[in-house]
Amino acid sequence: SNAPLFVWTPLSIATTAGQLGNIADARVGLDGLRKNHPAYLDPQRVRALWAIWLWDEELIERLMDGLAKAHALAGSSEPRTASAVAKPASGSSAAIKATSGRSASIAVLPFTDMSAAKDQDWFCDGVAEEILNALAGLKGLSVAARASAFSFRGKGDDLKAIGDKLHVTTVLDGSVRRAGDQLRITVRLSDVANGYQLWSERYDRSVNDIFDVQDEIAKAVAGRLRVTLGDDPASLPKVVRHTEDQEAYHLYLRGRHHWYSRKKGALEKAREYFEEATRRDPEYALAYVGLADLYTAQGIYAYVPESEVGPKARASVERALAINDQLGDAYRALGFIQIFFDWDVRTAERTLKKAVDLDPTSGLSYVWLGWPTWPGREEVALAAAHRAQELDPLNPYINTLVGAIHDFWEHPEEGIEQGLKALDIDPNYLVALYLVGSVYSHLGQHDEALALFTRGIEASGRAPFFLGYLGWAQANAGRTREARESLDELTSRAATEYVSPLSPAIVHAALGEMDRAFELLEEAVRSRNCWVGCPRMRLFDGFRKDPRFALHLRRIGHPDIHHHTTLPG
Repeated sequence: SNAPLFVWTPLSIATTAGQLGNIADARVGLDGLRKNHPAYLDPQRVRALWAIWLWDEELIERLMDGLAKAHALAGSSEPRTASAVAKPASGSSAAIKATSGRSASIAVLPFTDMSAAKDQDWFCDGVAEEILNALAGLKGLSVAARASAFSFRGKGDDLKAIGDKLHVTTVLDGSVRRAGDQLRITVRLSDVANGYQLWSERYDRSVNDIFDVQDEIAKAVAGRLRVTLGDDPASLPKVVRHTEDQEAYHLYLRGRHHWYSRKKGALEKAREYFEEATRRDPEYALAYVGLADLYTAQGIYAYVPESEVGPKARASVERALAINDQLGDAYRALGFIQIFFDWDVRTAERTLKKAVDLDPTSGLSYVWLGWPTWPGREEVALAAAHRAQELDPLNPYINTLVGAIHDFWEHPEEGIEQGLKALDIDPNYLVALYLVGSVYSHLGQHDEALALFTRGIEASGRAPFFLGYLGWAQANAGRTREARESLDELTSRAATEYVSPLSPAIVHAALGEMDRAFELLEEAVRSRNCWVGCPRMRLFDGFRKDPRFALHLRRIGHPDIHHHTTLPG
């Protein structure tokens, strides 16, 4: 207290008093900050100051914890121990709702990998996701969806932005340090409104205890939230274990980690991990769902012949449902297969409604429920798409598909607006590059379209799927020579790798060479091309003026035939 103008003095007093549970000194320290350094009442400013001088993240976390406890102590009227501040008793009256002024809600961010090799992201994400899933079962608590929450990777201190964009009152983040078989997991719960830590804890465990520690952390966090919500702690949810085999679980997490990129090489690695997980535990339903999604993605991007991966996708999802017929993700994966491999959108709609019934928090199930098209379905489709976005607002996949659904129903400007949200999150997001690019091309904004398809070519490693789209956009832009160069490359590459017949078909159609385009479309039907069942995709624009397209839709039994007999090109 002899150096009140030096910020470290009141800050150190407050932090130390907080850890010791000393109310008087906590107030002295905070009063010193309030009088001489009011900017450092902001926890984010304090963290930034400590980060300049301290490189030990765990030490910074302990200091931040002490400061949060000091604030809590200074606001109390009765002495409490430090442990009481850190771990409220079940009868505590502290309430997240009262602290923030809003109803209780939480975002669980991906945990930071503090391991020396920095190679445990897949494991850290898995730990955070299990906690998220457990909290999602709490009655009266709104939990931000995984993709939206995980978009704030490494931004756990930006509480205001997280609260504003995800509409949550609290944020849970943490770190994992793994050294051999030993784990140190640190978690903290922060209030968005004022930046204060409401609770923090550290867990030192063996990796062999990962199931137990995940359960323990989830219950501890849920317990704190149950206290604030006034619910019965006896009804706390338990982390659902889909396997008791830790190695199978780790393989599944690695597979998910690679699957998210959608790139050819990463998908191959994901397949290897999922398959090994099912060999380790033949009753692991989620691993079979992972395989079904993986095979479908390989078919959609024509990395592997669709006729080869389609039956594998179906077998995988049927196996998952045989193990657990109440798994919403499995029905979502089945609906996906029915759209893209069976071209049976009416059955897919019923399946996806089942997925939503089983898991009404799944934005993915809702957005795919919005995908099927036939006359008169617009209102239902857009309602499902909007619900998906409400559930998972920062998921680039969902934002992209919502944009495509708007475009299906002749709202292309809205389609671009929604799709660009995905590219704001990830400028090289493959799904958005081709779907947004296709709408730009349809609207005649050729420079914008070609720029996105060129990025898609680069990000995908020049995959034939994207090369076909690029040739289509070049032809639409009147760049005939360039479009033919793309066609020539597709033809030459077909001699050494799989190229779906639909890729050159859409280029020929855009060039007005309809006989050749329909020949290739027939080949695509025989090879069970995934996009054949999605006739409102812009890639079919060149076909729509030709009456043979209506005959094509009648032959495959698609209910959208009326739309395409009247829609101009």
